[in-house]
Amino acid sequence: MACEASLQNNAAILILLALFSHVNSWYFKCENGFCIRNSDPNDKSNYPSLELCSLVCSNFLNVWPQPTGKMASLKNIVRINPNKIEVKLNGPPGTEDFFSDNILYFSKKLKKDEPYKCHEIMYPLKIVLTPKSNNPQLDLNTNESYALELTYEGNAITASISGYSIFGIRHGLETLFQLIIPYEDGNQKCIATLSYVLINDKPVYKHRGLLLDTGRNFLTVSTIKKHLDAMAASKLNVLHWHITDSQSFPLEVERLPNMTKYGAYNEKHIYSVSDVKDLLKYANRRGVRILPEIDGPSHAGNGWQWGKAAGLGDLAVCVNRQPWRSLCIQPPCGQLNPANQNLYCVLEDLYKHMKDHFPDTEMFHMGGDEVFIPCWNSTPE
Repeated sequence: MACEASLQNNAAILILLALFSHVNSWYFKCENGFCIRNSDPNDKSNYPSLELCSLVCSNFLNVWPQPTGKMASLKNIVRINPNKIEVKLNGPPGTEDFFSDNILYFSKKLKKDEPYKCHEIMYPLKIVLTPKSNNPQLDLNTNESYALELTYEGNAITASISGYSIFGIRHGLETLFQLIIPYEDGNQKCIATLSYVLINDKPVYKHRGLLLDTGRNFLTVSTIKKHLDAMAASKLNVLHWHITDSQSFPLEVERLPNMTKYGAYNEKHIYSVSDVKDLLKYANRRGVRILPEIDGPSHAGNGWQWGKAAGLGDLAVCVNRQPWRSLCIQPPCGQLNPANQNLYCVLEDLYKHMKDHFPDTEMFHMGGDEVFIPCWNSTPE
């Protein structure tokens, strides 16, 4: 009987939980610039989510990185109608594809929280983009500043973003969508922002980079794109792509097919010419330029072993030799062979490939680290 009563009690508890599961037990209120959890659901100062509270409470408006210029805001919440978002492009021709891609990108971010079911009054959002230049090239001297003004007037919300370059405008879009917060409250799901925001922002540093090493650890194109998305979210602008190392040479070089034949981990772990083109375009749309690196003269092992079979002699020396500690800083060993004149013809073809297939890259990285003289001294050359 005791067991039966216990089961009945448990069933009653489950029924009560089901009845009240739609009630939000997580509320937050703003105190002295911080969002504090509040257990009183009837407190009129509550916000239904930490993100919405932080938008109102934080001096930096949830924007990352923190803007470097003037900021002003009103702390009133207005809800956006997700089905009535309009974009207007004011500026020189030639920027339509760039901004269409970015608007689609940000729209997908909003759509991932669908379906929205908001019982509050919602207002249409109009986004006005005004770049001065249509230059699609991103380099060290690109002006990436922007000004964002978000206003609520006449039963409509308007976000005006202006800047010199399309990349500054893209940063402004990133900031705008950081100011748009999806939230749930009871049985409704809404998206909201502030009734007024003014932000003037520009980067402190020209080079804001992330390095990816695909020579040691192959990353798929889709994975690299996810890193580019994350970089864009933080307004980083340089992907230092460490493509090759002693472990592998995964880059297809049409003039030198033996590089991947001898150097790739397998036939699937190769970046084709079309892969590179795709990544360059994707990175540009995210406001990132790719700085490619072909490591040398050290860190050049697998991928360089084919010279002797091709009648060119040893293009690299110490490749995969043991014991490694006497021949390189870290295994596997391998250094280019500067005493072999045929090496320079191969390098010429390699660098021509880099110039042809990274056409908008103002520089590429040639490595230069951890050259180990004992390796060269161990060879007859």
